Amino acid sequence: MKKNRGSNHSLQKKASAAVGSCLRSVRLPALLVLFLILFSFIFINTNYRNLDVSALPNAAASPDNDLSFFDTMPATPAPNNAGSVYQRKYEIVPGKVYKLGDCDKHVSDMQQRLMLLGYLPSDEPSDVFNEPLEQAVKLFQRANHLAQSGEADEALLRLLYSDAPAEYVIEYGNVGNDVRMLQERLMQLGYYSEKINGYFGTATRTAVGQFRLSNNLPESSVVDTEAFNLIFSAYAVDDGNLPFETGEPYYTVSPAPSPVTSSLPMPAVSPTPTLPPAPASTPSPKPTAIATAS
Repeated sequence: MKKNRGSNHSLQKKASAAVGSCLRSVRLPALLVLFLILFSFIFINTNYRNLDVSALPNAAASPDNDLSFFDTMPATPAPNNAGSVYQRKYEIVPGKVYKLGDCDKHVSDMQQRLMLLGYLPSDEPSDVFNEPLEQAVKLFQRANHLAQSGEADEALLRLLYSDAPAEYVIEYGNVGNDVRMLQERLMQLGYYSEKINGYFGTATRTAVGQFRLSNNLPESSVVDTEAFNLIFSAYAVDDGNLPFETGEPYYTVSPAPSPVTSSLPMPAVSPTPTLPPAPASTPSPKPTAIATAS
């Protein structure tokens, strides 16, 4: 028994010595590898920061080739609309609020953008913040679930000039004159028969869905720009229960009334009286010669 214990103890000593010798032989190469990795990281990082981009081929003075943002990279990610193409194209004045009656060169930028998104009809933009623009701003605020103040502040303009702004739609829960016009047109086409109140409720949503189905539009209960233009066009298909086969244009020009003729007989026209012929003039008598006595 004692002999076995002694042999086991000696084996353990030999194993410990072998492990220690192995670790001592690996220590130096491991430290060398770690040193090379650390040196490579520092060297590459230093040269990358000092890289002259302008010396590269085809490297124009473009903001996409600017590597300085690595030095000023924020700790938190930037918003999705940072660096938008439209934000670089249009100037946003910090703290500026545009409202009805303002006259500014940036107002025309707002008008152009809202026209592109369907909130304003295509027209020549101006620098005046007028009532149509105020209404368009309210619709844009409605689409973004914001308070409909009709004023454009810095935050709203950043939404407007972002890469993916909300386009004009009429959807469930909306209230406005555009909803009232939509209800009137759907009633004219036979899809809507409820009260015209300017509120996009369940009945209006059902009517919109039926219209889209009848006009081969994608299934939805939202009125986007495509559906809106079709609803108010002469090509809108009715529900099939109206006297006309195809939709009539929402705005029609009444023809000029034709003159009304009287059913009473026209009075007879009296003939013009003829004058008697003038009497012929009689010739004057010639004087006769008087004979004298010789």
